[in-house]
Amino acid sequence: KPSMVIDSEENVRIRVLSQPNVVVLNSKVDCPVCEYYIPEVLSPIFEKKCYDNIEFYNIESDLLFPVDVRPRLFFFKDGVVQSFSTGSLPQYEVINLLERYYGKPI
Repeated sequence: KPSMVIDSEENVRIRVLSQPNVVVLNSKVDCPVCEYYIPEVLSPIFEKKCYDNIEFYNIESDLLFPVDVRPRLFFFKDGVVQSFSTGSLPQYEVINLLERYYGKPI
């Protein structure tokens, strides 16, 4: 089953370039929104078997290009960012974005 791997920005950049479908979350350890968003919204989506074609990563440190709002979710296809969201999205919106960029789940 897919799961969200916590990794460094440097390692995730390599994965983005080597994998066709990558979703990257930038969160912060003490972020109250992240503490809700990850287990309640994202984890149930990412752990579904139907999303086997997507790699999921979480960067918990500051990014090279700092962001002002966390969590921030990036959707990459073939090494290019297709879209990103800031703050906490409802589960149905995350699913809609996944389907838009990676197709409907099997």
